[in-house]
Order: sequence, then structure tokens, then C-alpha cells
Amino acid sequence: MNQEASRDIPVERSTFKRPSVYLRICLLITALGAYWRFTHLGGDSFWIDELFTLRTIQHGLTAIFQVRDHPPFFYLLAWLSTKILGDGEWALRLPSAVAGVLTLPLIALWGKTINRPRAGLWAALLLANLPFHLRYSQEARHYALLMLLATASYLLLYLALERKRLSWWLAYALAMVLALYTHYSVVNLLAAQIIVIAGWMIVRIRKGSLREAGYPILAAVLLLILYLPWLDNIWQVLAGNTSGASVEGVPPPAPLAAWLGEALTAFGFGNGPLPYLVAGLYLFGLVVWIKRREWETLAIVITASVVPFLLIDAFRVAREVYAKYVIYMLPAYLLAAGVGVESLLKAAKQWAGSRGQWVYAIGSALVALGLIAATWTPLQNEHEYVERDWRGLANYLANVAEDGDVVLSATIDFDYDAFNRGGIALPYYLAKENRDCVILEGSSMRLEDARRLASLNVQVWGVLLDRFDSVPLDDSTMEVRAFPGSLYLVRLRTQEGTTLKRAIQLYEKVLPLAENALPQCPLYQGLATLYAVDGDTYRAEQMLASQRETCPDLTSGYLRYTLPSAIYHNGLETSLRSGDHSEAQRFATEILKLDPKDKEALDLLTVENLLQRFEMGQATVRDEAAPEPVQIRRYTMPHNGDWGDVLQIHPPSSVSYHLQLPQAPTALHFRAAMAPESWDWGGDGSTFIVSVDDGSGKIELFRQHTDNDPPNRDWHSYLISLADYTGKTITLTLATEPGPLGDATGDWAGWETPRIIRQVPEAS
Repeated sequence: MNQEASRDIPVERSTFKRPSVYLRICLLITALGAYWRFTHLGGDSFWIDELFTLRTIQHGLTAIFQVRDHPPFFYLLAWLSTKILGDGEWALRLPSAVAGVLTLPLIALWGKTINRPRAGLWAALLLANLPFHLRYSQEARHYALLMLLATASYLLLYLALERKRLSWWLAYALAMVLALYTHYSVVNLLAAQIIVIAGWMIVRIRKGSLREAGYPILAAVLLLILYLPWLDNIWQVLAGNTSGASVEGVPPPAPLAAWLGEALTAFGFGNGPLPYLVAGLYLFGLVVWIKRREWETLAIVITASVVPFLLIDAFRVAREVYAKYVIYMLPAYLLAAGVGVESLLKAAKQWAGSRGQWVYAIGSALVALGLIAATWTPLQNEHEYVERDWRGLANYLANVAEDGDVVLSATIDFDYDAFNRGGIALPYYLAKENRDCVILEGSSMRLEDARRLASLNVQVWGVLLDRFDSVPLDDSTMEVRAFPGSLYLVRLRTQEGTTLKRAIQLYEKVLPLAENALPQCPLYQGLATLYAVDGDTYRAEQMLASQRETCPDLTSGYLRYTLPSAIYHNGLETSLRSGDHSEAQRFATEILKLDPKDKEALDLLTVENLLQRFEMGQATVRDEAAPEPVQIRRYTMPHNGDWGDVLQIHPPSSVSYHLQLPQAPTALHFRAAMAPESWDWGGDGSTFIVSVDDGSGKIELFRQHTDNDPPNRDWHSYLISLADYTGKTITLTLATEPGPLGDATGDWAGWETPRIIRQVPEAS
């Protein structure tokens, strides 16, 4: 509160006759909060985000500073804790628990600093019993520490504004630097506080206090200097999470109402009437501050409560709607609610007249005890809640499995094993049980994983996650055991055949349980991979086709090239061994779609190599009007190293071949590109033309212009059907013409190894 207002408006001074009473109450609240935050701290298994914390710090200090998505401060504290106390759940979560407990006296101190000590104690009591804060005080992530530092920033900013000393401004800058090194979302709080600071500076300048107005600038300089090593990281992360930017696994920006509703529920003790009661107390606290003209505190709290939401909406932040991402707003929200509680109790005291002191004391006790009673069960439920019981599952598995057994994890109700990740959790917990199993993430099966299975002869276990329904694997062929957190351990009762066959049988049982496309597609991929390694090309193709049909947008390099290439090469080898040349040619055709230079497929399909014919002089060349003769060159794409030997036909030129086509259908196969050195010449590219004359007149089969614009600076693969000319003698002409502007400058147009190939049913 500013000094001018304090002379005119009576404010609440400490009504505690002895400071020790205030201190004892504060310690009792802190002890209550500590009880909840340290009880059961190591009782639950790590969940996936905590395991990311553990993996990061296990790689050492260098890895901590290489993580771009999260700043390093919390990781440093977690690393220090585990170095001293080991890598168990209790030790890793200890920094969060300590931060959660320290926030309680700090928010009480903030209330005392603004001359509202009782309001600060009420805010601390609300926080001590808030299940939302308890959850993140017992999670090995950044959020409890973020709230502690946010609370420190509120307190220090108020002191800097009120006491107008450089030391307080520098202390505020240090608190904000640590907050920024804890979580990027605090940038929204910084923006809110900058608004308050800017208004304060304007007032100081108008009053002629230029020196005081310069203190925030010095604090900003200190902040920038200390945060300079991380500026590039925060810029990249913010750019990737704003303006509707797409983040893998994260839905598009949510409406503002969703964020408000989530914060209202989480900050207000869950569902039911309590969130609205707390919100009412918050609004009443604001009214009290307005009435008392406590403008500095009011400005700090209102901007902290409003500006972050406006920024999230304005910049279309692409994040899941979780209140933990705005946890830095909670101290201001609860302090205002604490003012509301204290003001209502004081109003009751005044209304009661001579018995007011008793009414106030009894009312305070009833409110405090009522809050503790109302939140006792929700807080206990928070302790009993199990995110994923990896520890219990691993303990059971260690007793029934053998070293070397295979464990496949998969999710049947969500995307790509995102909340299962047995490949991360199980190695940690099985190592604690001294059990060495082969852990494979079934939702991201790769060829090397399947080949590993083919070399083993052990039992196969499945770990499934179904967060919403019980896994209905109740047929006589399967054993199912459930664990808290929607985890299920499954096993074939009869372990027949090879390990690879057992894995296939398990996949075949699990796939029908997948509830939608998101879990189905990785399971299709996994089963296609297993079939491919098992040599069952037909079923592998079926599974790959199902994956592409169900999830056409999932086009990783593995799905586009690696897996289909393995399937088609297996099919080619099998067909050649069995003498099925028709099927072999089909597989070779599919291989060429993936790799136009695949030697085995080309050797099988090629009828005529037109590049070789040109070298042997078996072609008619028309290049008199061209600035350069037709020649053979090698083009290499600089961005990926993809090379090819080309027939370079500078426009206007052509090369014709006199060919006798076989009785079976054929097609012309080639890749076209402009030479990389032509890209910067400024020409408008070349037009590639294919025509055929079977004696009844020339017919143009293909015309395609390729310019030098960046999107076209690559190879372009083409397949031109010649089925209409089966068994005929034809003249096939490859020609190039200048682009639409008629400019042939630097038009080095290349036809990469044009060939006549056999039987291409899908040629166009």
C-alpha cells in the first residue's frame, strides 16, 4: 500500500497481541501442510512424467542443461536430492514436497507484509488443505517449485514497490530468474507483473522520483544477464506452443472458458459448491481492497489473475488444459480469498457487538475446523490415488517370470503407448527386483525388435493399459491380472511355438480390444512387423494396408519405407524361390515405388535400359537447336545425397528409340529432375514430354513442366503405361521444351535411367 493512502485509510494492523501467537498458528498450519505432503510421499510408483525426470538426471548435469523443453532448475534440485538419498520415489519427490511446504509460511508472510496477517494465515490454511496443491507437492515435476517461486515474486514485488529500494528490486529479479529457470509458463506471470511495474514507474516519474523509477530497469538488466544462456530455448519453446502451433500429442488451442473452468475447479477444492464459494471469497477480497484503496496489492493480484488467461487465449497456446500450467496464479487467488474470509469474520464480529470477540474466535475456529474436515477425505483420496502401479506389477512379474522373458507393453485406449511406456517404467522397477527381462514397447515395434524375438525361446508377457474399461481377455487361452492404475499383465496359458509366434498370438488377441484408431494403428504396425519377420508376407501386407486405411496421416519413415520395403523384399524372395514370377514382379513393382534404384527389382523388371541404348548409339538424337548436346551426367541432390545417372536433354532437344515391345504389358519408368546447378540461374525450368508412334501417328502420352522453385528441387518419379502398345513396334521419344516463358537459360533437364519395365498393373 502506498504511503499516501495509509495516512487517510485505516488499515488492519496485526491484531495478535503477541507475535508468538501469530508464529505458533503459522507453524501449526505449516505442520499440517507438511503432514499431508510428506505422508505417503514415496508410496506410489513413478508415473511417466516423473520417469522422464529420473531419466534426465540419471544422464548427469550435461543432460540436464541439454533438455530444451524444460528449464534446468528443478532437475538440478532433483539431481542433488537423488545424489544424497538415492533414486527412489521419496528422494526424487523430496524437492517438490519441500517447495510445497515452504510455500505455506511464504504466503502467510505475504499477507503479513501487506498488513493483513490473518488473511495470510487463512490463505496458508486454504493452501495446506488444497488437494490440487498436494498432488503437485508429491510429484517429481516442476509445479510445486514454480508456485513457491511465484509466491516469492509476489512478495518481493510488493516490497520493491512499497519500500522503493534497489535491493528489493534485485531480490525480485532473482526470484523471477529462478522461476523462469523452473518453468516457461511463468512468462505469463512476468508479463502481468510488468504491467504493474510500468504503472508504478509512470507514477514515480510524474512525482519526480527518477532514481526510484530506474530501479526496475536495473532489475530487468540483471534478469536478462542471468537468463541470457536460456533465451534461445525459451524463444523456441514459446514459438512452438503459441499461435495454434501443433505439438505432437497435444490437442489444438482450447477456448478461454475451458481454462477458466479448470482453474476454478482445481483452485477451489474440486467439484461441488466449494469452487464457487472460494471464487466468491476471492471476489469479495478484491472488493475489500478496492474499498480500502490498497492499490498496489490489488494491481498485483488482479493482473496475476487475469493477464495470464488473456495471453493464453490471445496467443492460442497449444497445451492440454491443466491447471498445473497456471499454478503460479494460485497464491494471488488464495490471498484474495483469505482477505474475503477475514473480512467476513470481522463483519460478524462487528455485528455481534459486545460479544463480537467470542463470535470472531468461535467463527474462526469453526471455519478452520470445517475446512479441515471437508478436505480430509479428498486429501486422503489423493494419497490413495495410484497413477500407474508399475512397482506392484514389476514385483509380481519378478516372482513369476524368468530372466530373459519378453515383456510387450501396449495401450488399447489411447495414442501410441503415451501413458503406458513400459519400455521406460519396467526396466527401472524390474532392476529394483533384480529381474532382467527383454522389454519391448509393443506400440512401437520395429524390425530389429521382431528379429530379436525370432532368435529367442522364452515366455512372452503383455502389459496393457486400458484407462476406462476392464480388459476383457477372459477366454480360456489367456491369463489376466489387474493392477491399480488400469494396468493389466497378460500371458498366453499355453506357450507354444517360437517366441516370435507367441508374440504374434498375443498381438492377435490384443488388437481386437483396441477401442479406436489411435491405439489400433500402432498395433497394426506391430503385427505387420512381426508377420514380416515371420515370413507371412500376405498377412503383413494386410496389416500394413489396415494401418494406412485407418490412420492415413501417420506417415513416419518407418511406415513409408522401412516396413513396406522389408515386406516386399521378403515377398520377392519367397516368390522367386517358389517360381511365382507374376507375384515376384508385383513385389518388384512395389519396391520400385519405394526405391527407384533398387537393383534387384530393376533387374527383374527391366526389358530395355534406355540409358544403355543411348550409350551404345541405339538412339536418334535431335539437339541441333539446343545450346548443349544430349549427354549422360550424374545429378546429386544436395539436401539428401540422392543421386542418379541421367540422360540430360537440354531444350529444345529429343531422343527417340525404335523398340519392339514384348507380348506382356510394359511401362516406361524414370525419374526427372532439373540439375541442382540450374536452380540459381533464374530460368523457368523445362517441360518433359513422352510420345509414342506405332506407325499410325505420334501420340503424346506425358507432359510435365518442372520449374526451379524450392518445392520442386528434387527427383520426381513417373510410371507411364505402355499397355496399349503390347507386342507392337514403336518409336518412343523423350523430349524437353523450354518453360512457359520460352527461356532455356540453364535448363539442364535430366531423365534418370529411363527403362521399359514389365507388367505394372497400376501404371497410369
